[in-house]
Amino acid sequence: MRRTTTCRTVVGAVRAASEDPAPEAAARAVSRPAAVRFDPLVCTDATGRYVGVVGVEDVVLDLVAAHGDGGAVRGTGAVAGRGVPA
Repeated sequence: MRRTTTCRTVVGAVRAASEDPAPEAAARAVSRPAAVRFDPLVCTDATGRYVGVVGVEDVVLDLVAAHGDGGAVRGTGAVAGRGVPA
């Protein structure tokens, strides 16, 4: 079976540093145009080098995990640890 790979240029790509708080990364992700809003975030290290991609779903899961007491999201989650090595 032959595998094909699809590549595309993402307009409005959002970069997130691996140490960015999840609420900050989520806010940037949802500020994109609707057509690309849920595309993965490009994850970079502290020097701005590409590390990988993080799905918006994973950022949302970090927000949910930080929201354990019924209060406001505290922002303790970071982008690293969800699909991207720290």
